[in-house]
Amino acid sequence: MEFVNPLNFGKKSNDDTLIIQQALDSLNDGDSFILPNGIFQVSNLVIPDKKNITLEFYGSLRAIDGGDNDYLLATYKYVNNITEAGQSIKIINPKIDGSGIIRNGLVVQTWSTTIEKPEIFNCSNGLKITSQTKNGLNFRNSTLVNITINNPNIRNNTNKGIWICDPGRNKITDYFITNGLLYGNAGGGIYADSCAGALIQGVHTYANKSAVYVNIASPALRIHDCYFEEEDSVRFNEFNENTFVSMQGNTLNGNVFLYSLNKNTGLKGIGNTFRTKNGKYIQQWGNTIILSTGDSFETSDPYRLVGMDGVSANKEAPNIAHAQNCLSTLIGMNKIIQGVQKNNIVNTINI
Repeated sequence: MEFVNPLNFGKKSNDDTLIIQQALDSLNDGDSFILPNGIFQVSNLVIPDKKNITLEFYGSLRAIDGGDNDYLLATYKYVNNITEAGQSIKIINPKIDGSGIIRNGLVVQTWSTTIEKPEIFNCSNGLKITSQTKNGLNFRNSTLVNITINNPNIRNNTNKGIWICDPGRNKITDYFITNGLLYGNAGGGIYADSCAGALIQGVHTYANKSAVYVNIASPALRIHDCYFEEEDSVRFNEFNENTFVSMQGNTLNGNVFLYSLNKNTGLKGIGNTFRTKNGKYIQQWGNTIILSTGDSFETSDPYRLVGMDGVSANKEAPNIAHAQNCLSTLIGMNKIIQGVQKNNIVNTINI
């Protein structure tokens, strides 16, 4: 195993792209790339497809004009439009400033990959995990699995903070986003096209369009122990049939929105705290089921049903909510719950 430093390939300048790319290209299986202290100005960098390499950042990358604005740092198979997962890699403490000119700060199309403490800002999308190549070619037989993103600090991007880009909705599974902070991302903190086996845990979000947006909810998705400050906290746009997701121990300032026309779908909410009068579960007309146990609310209608227009609904809707051992400040006439409610604590009941 060797440690490779780009300053061994030349001096820093007003464009450090060449020396850093030469250092990356020199890596063999198992080698480590070390970016020393300082701000390195680059246009595009490609991570080679070598087994078990490590990229460790002490310094940072700042985007400059002159290259392809699609990415600042990306893996080889993404850039070269190869529709399969690349080799396992580890990226430690990547610091990326997109300078307002880069669409995707860091793009990863590799399996069994760990990304520790990514700090990415001033891009359109901060971190993109993708099953679609640069030119829009989708995976056919390959799958990205076992990707860990730990302690992200991804902020002030004009679109998505973390984007799980999977147009086929079944090619990225078993990923883990843990701890860290996502804020000021105009298109959302975490945007997931797919989520089978995924865990989102211990993440704090604020000032994003939404904290978590799930394009299609898949089996074994867990959202646990997070703090979401956005009014649009979590949104499930659709569910796979026979899928229940788990939300447990979260603190939310806003609502959780569910929609599905597929059968036997919904959410198991356990011990979540909705801190504001806007915080509730909202089911759009469809087939979703909420199993709410030990949740607490500050609203008079914690389980709200809305029609396809987002407003009107009636009690004949197929949606169901089961509430047990929950706490609400007030249960009023506008509460719509179908199912079983027992052992709930309320300040006032007027039904």
